[in-house]
This record gives sequence, C-alpha cells and structure tokens, in this order.
Amino acid sequence: MRAVVLFLLALLFSGAVAPAASQPIADTLFSWRGYTQVSQSHLQLYPGPPGDENRDHTVVLRELADNNGPSTLDDIGYVAEQVGREFGMDPARVFWIVHWGAFSYVHNATSSRDVLIRVTFRRTSTGRLSAPYWRVITHSDLRDLTANRYRSPL
Repeated sequence: MRAVVLFLLALLFSGAVAPAASQPIADTLFSWRGYTQVSQSHLQLYPGPPGDENRDHTVVLRELADNNGPSTLDDIGYVAEQVGREFGMDPARVFWIVHWGAFSYVHNATSSRDVLIRVTFRRTSTGRLSAPYWRVITHSDLRDLTANRYRSPL
C-alpha cells in the first residue's frame, strides 16, 4: 500500500497527473423551475480569472438537449440568482458563460461548431441585478476566464 501511495505522489509531483486545483469547484446538473416546466443545464463553477478584482468566479452553463423548459439564456437572470444562492456568491461578481453546441440539440452529440456567450451583470442603485450584458467569446477567452482550468465534459 505504501508503495502505491509513493508512486501516486511521484506521478503527481512529476506533472503526469493534474492536481485537484485544475478541476472545477463544482461540476453538476443544475435545475430550476421556469414558468411552465423544470429546466436544466450542465454547470461548471471555477475560480475567477487571476488578477480580476471584480469577478470572483466563472460559471459555465451548457445548454442541454434534455432541457424541456426555458433555455438557459431565456432565464439567465433568474438562473444567476439561483446559482448565486446555492453556491454563496454574488451573481454580479461572476462571469457567466452560456455554451451552445450540437449537444444542445441532440443528446451526447459532438461537433466543433459551438457558441460561447459571456454574460455579466451589475448591481443597480437599488441593489438589484441589472439587465444582462452579452458578448460572444472564443474558446481561448474561456480558457483565460477559467485560468486554463476549463475542461469540456465531452
């Protein structure tokens, strides 16, 4: 047993095995109740980009083919509030990434064609979330926003 532990430690420190810090903080299915049906999205939570004092986290929400309710984009303000409550973070201090791809239309489909939309919010003078600010980003941008920790679940 000791030999196995020493071997695993050697692999870890040699760089052959990625340390736990390269993993998302959370990697789960997130559900919420829309107006008519329950919606769901695949959620990955990462620490915010290093050096950005305005954003503490980056959340990647993958739109799923299995989602029978409103889309993640349709409910992004509500989803941001619910995820913020569940994980104890202020939605206005998060980069929200909505990821659409072939998997959004056909279960387990793969394709190199996809769209990444970065959504941010601010707090209004009354303390409420502002309307979302949208921006299409690249995979390189996503890697930067997750400090190169993003791993596609496919």
